Amino acid sequence: MKPSAAGTEVLKYQKLIDFIINNIRHGIYPDGSQLPSESTLAEAAKVSRATVRESLRQLCERGIIVKQQGRRSTVNAKALPGRARPLRFAWISRNPFAQVGPVYLEIYSALQKAVLGINAELVFLPMLNPREEAWVESLLDSFDGIFLAGVRASSLIPGLAERLRNTPNSIEIDDIGDTPAACSVCTDNYRAGQMAADYLIDHKRHVAAFISNRSSWYLGFHDRARGLIDGFARRKQPLTLAQCDDGFNTPAELHAQLAGLLKEHPEIDTIWHASDGGALIIRKAFEQIVPQRADACRSIGVDGVDECSIEDPRHASLKHPTAEIARKAFQTMLNFSAGQQPEQRVCYLEPTLLPWRCDNC
Repeated sequence: MKPSAAGTEVLKYQKLIDFIINNIRHGIYPDGSQLPSESTLAEAAKVSRATVRESLRQLCERGIIVKQQGRRSTVNAKALPGRARPLRFAWISRNPFAQVGPVYLEIYSALQKAVLGINAELVFLPMLNPREEAWVESLLDSFDGIFLAGVRASSLIPGLAERLRNTPNSIEIDDIGDTPAACSVCTDNYRAGQMAADYLIDHKRHVAAFISNRSSWYLGFHDRARGLIDGFARRKQPLTLAQCDDGFNTPAELHAQLAGLLKEHPEIDTIWHASDGGALIIRKAFEQIVPQRADACRSIGVDGVDECSIEDPRHASLKHPTAEIARKAFQTMLNFSAGQQPEQRVCYLEPTLLPWRCDNC
């Protein structure tokens, strides 16, 4: 039997009431603070403004919030039995903190600020070997949520991989395609490839795209390359493809490959690679082979490492939306804590183009 319309409304009221009380208990809405606006609460709980007003009225009758004329309702945590417990989250990384990449570090720093803003805690947990993985597994129950930074299920000890798969409050912040997390919040790497294609075509560049050997196992690199290739195909423009080993073995081998490529395609003047570092290494080698064309040569990658764009005006990039990834991941985690599941397993966010800064580009 389907619930009546009145019964459905009661369930909606209770859902929002539980959501607000949960956030008060965990210190997300601290004692004495003002609740978010009615529109913000309606969006967070996916209910109507009328449902928000009725829920607030019931909370006010119980003394859990205090309404004031012309102002948002104020939290009265003392009306709830038991003490509020701040939330505690973990950031699990494959690197020690000193070796965290710049993109992950930006996201981690933004998350840390957001977590501290609600009087919660974000703990950094490195996993460098199976012994540390077992240690992390023993700690999982002490956290209210888990953020994973490029952690692959296939690379974990079986017990930890299984535990993470069964942890509903877990978010991967990279597009790796093999995460044990419940959901991912990450850059739309396919879109980054398409944006790079449009930018290069609009600037009438002759592009050699170096497809990394990492594309076979890292979904982010694969999608960047696929987006670029599809972008050139969509606009019916030529694109030269070349395979590359990200280790580049020896400079001599890279130079030999480039020399052969230039002999067959002398018009090439731009290097694309799925990462900024790869694009710059190849372009520098290119300039050594044809130094007279160095001023005309360009490169473009993905990751938006500011140092590359600032120090090299002939390098462009697609920067990850790190602040937005952190914001979305944080809100998703708060929704998890309130018992709300995301509508989709993967949330893709669009990157930002960092163009060439050289003259006459």
